[in-house]
Amino acid sequence: MASNLKIKFLMVPLAVFLLLLASASARFTNKTSKSEIQTICSKAKNPGFCQRFFKSKPGTAQADLPGLVKLTVDSARQTTSGTLIEIISLLDRVPDPNSKENYSLCIENYGSAKANLNDALKALTRSNPGTVNIKVSAAMADVDSCKDGLVNVSPDPSSILKGIEELENVSSIALVISNMLAK
Repeated sequence: MASNLKIKFLMVPLAVFLLLLASASARFTNKTSKSEIQTICSKAKNPGFCQRFFKSKPGTAQADLPGLVKLTVDSARQTTSGTLIEIISLLDRVPDPNSKENYSLCIENYGSAKANLNDALKALTRSNPGTVNIKVSAAMADVDSCKDGLVNVSPDPSSILKGIEELENVSSIALVISNMLAK
């Protein structure tokens, strides 16, 4: 009987320890709720795009906030790479020197944007949401500079402008989430 009491007495701290461990583990693996997604999208540049973006990404349902930042920055990097390839291919067909110069500047801007997005991912792995925010903002400024130079250029830059718009929309989502992480 005394040994049963001893076992029961030892089981209580073990049970408390396991509950605390499970609780702590749950905090570090919190999935993002639908209401958090709605809050994020309500603060994004284009809320409708944001909702469609998250619905189209299978990893959204299982991701925590850092996971969503990674998802959005990875998507921004893919958009940047695709648009950069388009700009390079257009450069070969540019008829006038002014347009050629503007497209060349866009290539530089996109190279910088890509480097900034890579730096944002590195900052995320170091749990540094402030630097993520700075680097994503810098990437947005880079492509905005490209957009400014695409007025009256030939050939038609509409596909490039579409890529810029997508990058701005995705990046604005990453900025909202990185601001949430910083709090």
